[in-house]
Parts: sequence; C-alpha cells; structure tokens
Amino acid sequence: MPANTTDLEKRLWDAADDLRANSKHKSSEYAMPVLGLIFLRYADYKFAQAVATLQATSQRRRRAIDKDDYQAKGVLYLRPEARFSTLLDTLKAERLVLEWRSKQQTRAAVRVTIKRALEDLPRAYTDDLYQQKCEVVYQHVYEAMRGQI
Repeated sequence: MPANTTDLEKRLWDAADDLRANSKHKSSEYAMPVLGLIFLRYADYKFAQAVATLQATSQRRRRAIDKDDYQAKGVLYLRPEARFSTLLDTLKAERLVLEWRSKQQTRAAVRVTIKRALEDLPRAYTDDLYQQKCEVVYQHVYEAMRGQI
C-alpha cells in the first residue's frame, strides 16, 4: 500500500480516467464493483497485518487463533476463499483459460481458412493427400506466425 495518500489518490484518479476513456460502460455501471475491489484490497491488507501480529504472539497462546481474535483487533476476518489474493489467483487462472481457448479458436480458424483455400486443388489429389497438404500449409503458417497467434 502506498505510504503517501497523494500518490494513492493520483493512482486512483488515473485508474478512473482510464476506465472512463477505455470503457463502453457508464461510471455508474462499474463504480460499485471497483469500490468493492478497493474495499476488499484494503480489508485484505489489514487482515494480513493482523495475521502477522497474531502469529508473532501465538507462541504464548494456549488456543488457536480464530475469528474473534481478528475482530478484537478491529479487523474484518476474511476466509481464505474471500481474500484478495485468492480472487486474483482465480482471475489469473481463468484469464489463462480464456487466452488458451482464444488461441485454440484462432488456430481452428486458420485451419478452416487453409482448407477452404485448398479446396480448389486439382481432383487428382485424394482426400488423404488433400489433408496432408492442408497440414503442411498449416504447419508453415503456424511456424511463421508462432508469436502472433
């Protein structure tokens, strides 16, 4: 968390300006989710501080740390699945899945385009030879465009 509130305020305004400029949504449509994420990030930050403090004193305790200990410190208890880091990890994992699917769809579209382009090969080509030629062209395109697909 930035120590300087002016820096934090500038970062928040820059993010808001970016959302307004690059989003097709009205600010009222994304205000609550954004504010919710800011609150969750702050609550997670305070929770992490409390975890460190409580764990440092846990050797002197006879019982395990529980929800009441966090509330006694004035901190909102966050279950593991409700923590900001868990949300972030989940979103990253889902983004990877979406990117993978997108890339798979792109590759499939390239294959279809190649097959359509090669449909006009002379009839002397058998179906097997046609499939082989399509695969050779696809491999060439894939190798040539590897970083871009």
